[in-house]
Amino acid sequence: MRTAALALVLGCSLDVDYGGTSFRCGDGVCPSGFLCRQARCLRPAEADASVADAPPRVDAHDAGGLCDQARGAPDTNGCGVARDLSAGARQAGGVTVYGSTRGYQDHLNPSILVGCTGSPELGPDALYRVDVRAMDTLRVALTTTDWDAAVYLVDGCSRTAACLGGSDSLGVGITETFSRRAAASATYYVVVDASLAAASGCYALTVEIQ
Repeated sequence: MRTAALALVLGCSLDVDYGGTSFRCGDGVCPSGFLCRQARCLRPAEADASVADAPPRVDAHDAGGLCDQARGAPDTNGCGVARDLSAGARQAGGVTVYGSTRGYQDHLNPSILVGCTGSPELGPDALYRVDVRAMDTLRVALTTTDWDAAVYLVDGCSRTAACLGGSDSLGVGITETFSRRAAASATYYVVVDASLAAASGCYALTVEIQ
């Protein structure tokens, strides 16, 4: 305020272009002439380079950025369209995919989750397929921002499938993690879900096979 007042008294004007600086855009809003990319406000040329050169990253406080990553993600709303993560999960560090359960349905019977997540999972769910071999260790992490999510593993994509492990901590924006060692070669399904029927939102899911 003092700088602005002094400028007026002296008959000067300020030319603010923010050159060489970086702003957070957790709410998805940036100054005029900037674009929100990976939780930062960038000039258009910088934004294009950021998307091309930088790996996707999840900001746990940036709901808008996470949903930006999920935009255009493949449909995973049902067993028939469960996305196969097997190849990516075997890479170093596994594979991270982005998605949203908004507008999805609840496909799996909550009764299969007794002793698994500790809660019935009544929310809409997104489904992913993973093929494992005997003695593989499967590690799963689910990151959300503004909703209370759950993630678990089943040995088939049906209402009679058995739950093999999962996580459902109470709270919004908590990263859910669990791991499971396979006794034999099998096809598993990783399910992104929620204990509340009305709970849904954007997420980042990391699956790694070691």
